[in-house]
Amino acid sequence: KTSRKSKPITPKEVEAYLHEQDAPDLVRIIMEQADIDDEFYAMLKLRVAAEAASSNTSEMRRVLKQAMTIRDFVSWRETSTYIRGIDRVLGQLRTMLTPKHAAQVIELVEYAMDLWEENIGLIDDSDGCMGMLRDDLHQLHFEACTIAKPDPVELAERIAERTRASEWEMFYGSYE
Repeated sequence: KTSRKSKPITPKEVEAYLHEQDAPDLVRIIMEQADIDDEFYAMLKLRVAAEAASSNTSEMRRVLKQAMTIRDFVSWRETSTYIRGIDRVLGQLRTMLTPKHAAQVIELVEYAMDLWEENIGLIDDSDGCMGMLRDDLHQLHFEACTIAKPDPVELAERIAERTRASEWEMFYGSYE
């Protein structure tokens, strides 16, 4: 008696299958997955919001607020999950680091910094993730400013005021 093992389907085979599908079928497949996978749906919303941010940042602000707002205290065990959600949003902001969208990224990162400061007291940051997130926000802001080239005096005044008003060293060392 001979048993035949079927070989597993490879990622290349799945990709080839998807390339053969019509656009409506692909949309159906994607939406079926989005209906059962909240994280996948959130990623799709991020992409839509990032596209819309070129003309209006309000949807991206909603996505940032949703990702960064803490409703109940976040224990040290839950911190990495919280940060992972924010990292996905920041990844979308990084894709917007183009001359066309860099000014919006500056605005959105400054909003994210406000949210960071509003929520830092509701999280056990024993592992320092929030400090690393603050540093990531600083770096993203710097990169966006390098591309967008906002008025330097206005930018310096805004950063100086934010640094002075911050309890958490937001923009600390940004003069460099």
